[in-house]
Parts: sequence; structure tokens; C-alpha cells
Amino acid sequence: MNARWFALPSTTIVSNPFLRFLRMSSRHSFLLLAASALLAACGGADAAVAPVTPVDPPPLADVTTIRATSEMILEDSLTGTMIAYSHRDHWHGFPVVPSRGALAVRLWFSNETRDADDHDIPARRSWFRLDRLPDHNVRVVIADTTMARWSGTASGGRFEGVRENSASLVTFVVRRGTTTLNERPPLNMVIR
Repeated sequence: MNARWFALPSTTIVSNPFLRFLRMSSRHSFLLLAASALLAACGGADAAVAPVTPVDPPPLADVTTIRATSEMILEDSLTGTMIAYSHRDHWHGFPVVPSRGALAVRLWFSNETRDADDHDIPARRSWFRLDRLPDHNVRVVIADTTMARWSGTASGGRFEGVRENSASLVTFVVRRGTTTLNERPPLNMVIR
């Protein structure tokens, strides 16, 4: 093979990717090969996705009561991911409930005090569930029950979508007996 075949003038327009690769400096060629090898070793975009298994994290905070300022966190029971959390007078995130389906959630609380401009999720070590406080209960009020329904306990439950392509507001009220201890602002909920 003729060695001059690889030596192309610098002004030649090369449309063949292999020839462009050969024209690169050896440093660029090495970096490109290393990056390709790394992607191939990691599986790239074709990597197999591991099946999702239910996550049941242990209770984290040792809490004896819930306060009026306690924040609430909604977590997907199946994946363990945070869906929404309250921050003072508003929420970050919102649940998306499948129409004619259900979304299982865990209800967590945190007594961690945060500033008005601190919009980070409370530290997980501060989370607790009300199943550790048997005299507490949660009343879940959906503004329009023709859109969605709730069934559950103080530590979690299921939103069931009734009407597709709709939305409603949901409010969570924490009580000890008949005394209201904590009421979260209304949360937007979407049914798709």
C-alpha cells in the first residue's frame, strides 16, 4: 500500500469519517479511542436497565410529635423517589396519577427548620413517618373526588385516577384525636 495515500494535503476536504480520523493528530486519536472504549465498557445507551424493586427505607428520625411547622414529603412507594415536598406555604413538585390507575405513595414528615429562601429537600435523616405515632392520623382531602380518590393510612396510601386529563387539589391535615396539628397548603395533582 502506498504511504502517500494517508498523507492528504491540509486543504483537502475529507468527507470520509475514517480518513478524517486518520488526519487527526495522534493525541486526538488517542483521546477519541479512549472515550469510545470507556463508553463501550459502560454499556453506552444500549445498557440493560435493571428492574425496579420496591424500596422500604427504615424510619430515620426519632420523633415524638409533629409540629405545625413540620414539612411533608410524598415519596413514590415503588421507586423510593421523592414526588413532592411542602415548603412553608407552597409545594415543590406534584403527583401525576395515571388515569384509571393508581400511584402508591409514602407520607413522610420532617421537623427540620429551613429558611424561607432555602428550597432544598429536607435532609433524609430528618424524615419520619406517622406509623411511629399511633395517636396521629392524616386526613387527605381531594377537592374534586370525580377526578381522583385516596385510600390509605397515616403513613401512606394510593391516589387512584378516575377521570383522565384532569387535575384537582389535595390537602393533607394531620390530627391527634380531634386536634389539628398540621395542615399543608393545597397541592396540585394531575391525572393523565
